[in-house]
Amino acid sequence: MMNVFSVKFIVILCFLANTTVLAQKLPIHFEKQEITFTGGRNELDKPGFSGGTGEILDNPDPSGINTSKKVGKIIRDGGEPWAGSRIPVSQPFDFRTYNVITFKVYTSAPAGTKVQLKLEDREYTSAIESYTFTTTSNEWETIKISYPPSATAYNYLTFMFDIGRIGKGEERDVFYFDNITQTSQDDLDNPSEPVIDYGDQFKTNEDLSIENEDEITLKVYPNPSSSAWNLESEAIITQVEIIDLQGKKVMSLSPNQNSARISTDFLANGLYLSEITTHSGVKRVKLIKH
Repeated sequence: MMNVFSVKFIVILCFLANTTVLAQKLPIHFEKQEITFTGGRNELDKPGFSGGTGEILDNPDPSGINTSKKVGKIIRDGGEPWAGSRIPVSQPFDFRTYNVITFKVYTSAPAGTKVQLKLEDREYTSAIESYTFTTTSNEWETIKISYPPSATAYNYLTFMFDIGRIGKGEERDVFYFDNITQTSQDDLDNPSEPVIDYGDQFKTNEDLSIENEDEITLKVYPNPSSSAWNLESEAIITQVEIIDLQGKKVMSLSPNQNSARISTDFLANGLYLSEITTHSGVKRVKLIKH
């Protein structure tokens, strides 16, 4: 028979397990990821706090810089002037190298609306706030917010749009956002010429077409693509691996046929590095999702 301590311990373990499952890794998008919106300390069972509500829905305007099918949405209706919603992340942020968080925003609120992204720890004992302002209305734009390299141990992304004004549930109180990434100002200033060493396998400042490996015939199209890359090879394609610019493998598949289709639905926009293994050898191709 379990005592009170045993019951409490099991409850704590279950809570920690659920927190781990629900937490996200950057980049965050809304295509096929299980994104969880939560409230504050006393509103964890809600998808927002103080009058804010977060959800995932179809992109209301798939145009311009964001043609994704799914996006996040926060609506502010009553409550407090700091209404918003939070997304947990699985690992604390490390801003020593990559100290900029970017995401895309669409709103009918007037240009100059404040966008605040607050980072909080799991115990709500420490937080850091940073903000910027929108520059347009009724079209997608990229928001960039910087943090000091010393900022660490934060596990929640807390979005507060139009902070300082109490929302009324009107059109201007609705904010859509997507593709939350962590990067550096240097990468933002030099987006077309990153050079990353993966054991001398890839050099990303080369041409974006297939490398000159005459003994292997492989076609990749369209590239760039917003939905999928198609592969066609004279030899059987046995393995395809996709790697992001942080060196993380984001996809691996084994077609075992002469063609393959790689869906980009769950990938954030940007440059990816691929290694395609066929019966004739290996091709290394740089792929762009836009």
